[in-house]
Amino acid sequence: MRAIHFPDEQLRLDSDNLDLLVTQLGAREAENVLYKALDDLARRLCDLSALHRAGHWLQLAGTARRMAAIARPIGLGLLARVACDVAWNAECGDTVALAATLSRLERIGDHSFAELWNQADRRV
Repeated sequence: MRAIHFPDEQLRLDSDNLDLLVTQLGAREAENVLYKALDDLARRLCDLSALHRAGHWLQLAGTARRMAAIARPIGLGLLARVACDVAWNAECGDTVALAATLSRLERIGDHSFAELWNQADRRV
């Protein structure tokens, strides 16, 4: 597991999940799965911001939970955990905590995507 440092937390990329994808699917198909997952995650992260601005909390919660389900298998455990926190805060209607965790998710998402692209380029 590789750690990336940025203020107050470490991003951990579970490279074992990437290795498992390559082993199970082969390099080319693993690359396709990884790039599709990254595209889906980036799109959903943008959707979360729009849903937040519109005040659509339940849709936001569902989108965040789907992000977590996509992130976990490709080694983005922290992103998945924070996406679940965003969903929880949206479901509870805690707008202050939601804004804070959504901001954290966006920051972690940006760093996660960059690191995963780098890992994919090196591995696949």
